[in-house]
Amino acid sequence: MKIFLKKFLLFLTGFIVLLNISAWLVLLAPNPVARHFTWFRVYERILRAHSKIHSHTLYIGDSVGNQFFRFENTPNSLTTNGAILMAGHYMLASIAVENNPGIRKIVLATVPTELFRDFEKEATYNNLLKPFFTFDNLRYFSPLIYNKMKKKPLSFLCIFKAVKILPFSDINFLNDIENMYGISDVALEYLVKLKKLCNDRNIELKIVSLPVPAFRHEESNNWEKIRDEIRRNRMEDIFGDYLDNIIYLDPACFMDRLHLKDKYLEMYKKIIRT
Repeated sequence: MKIFLKKFLLFLTGFIVLLNISAWLVLLAPNPVARHFTWFRVYERILRAHSKIHSHTLYIGDSVGNQFFRFENTPNSLTTNGAILMAGHYMLASIAVENNPGIRKIVLATVPTELFRDFEKEATYNNLLKPFFTFDNLRYFSPLIYNKMKKKPLSFLCIFKAVKILPFSDINFLNDIENMYGISDVALEYLVKLKKLCNDRNIELKIVSLPVPAFRHEESNNWEKIRDEIRRNRMEDIFGDYLDNIIYLDPACFMDRLHLKDKYLEMYKKIIRT
């Protein structure tokens, strides 16, 4: 029996190693099949964060921010989507700063509903955990996130490359609690971390307001809950005039209640970029 167990464990270990080697080969291919996976599009931002960025300014942010500072044609942009949470934005910024000490300004371009997004969402596993949860990045994961991951123990397996490339390994953290107009615990913790990173490195942090549908103003009661949480946590120095500078537009200007139609995007690009 002992011999059988030893052989089984040896086989299992070899199988896992082989799968991870195969995963690396897939990711290193000139046009990897993984490029079509959601998590790989985030992974491309991580790769850029590790490379040389020839600018003193770094852009991070959600998919609306990516409309204004598009990753594909803005070499100093790491904008991606809101589902990576504030934790993902912080990790991208931290990695980029470590590899590019010349960065003097970080611009976080995002809408409030994405900036303060909860961990307990359907897209968290594919956008935050799959691309970011690696042995190298463990130092960025706080006990808060570990405790949330423990509710879905299989989520820890995505630390292996082989699991990342499996298209059927999705895990859903969604719960029934809705916190659209509040600051999530993850956002709160990692905004503080981002501010500390900037203070320690003498980097200017600017959070840029992006256009939102006009109904958000009424639904959020002018973001009253968020304003209260900012005051309670003494985070005024982080947000500045972010909530006061939000541009409210007719819902007809948007494709999907979040992203601007091309016509209006071009109209507001110059305003936001300056």
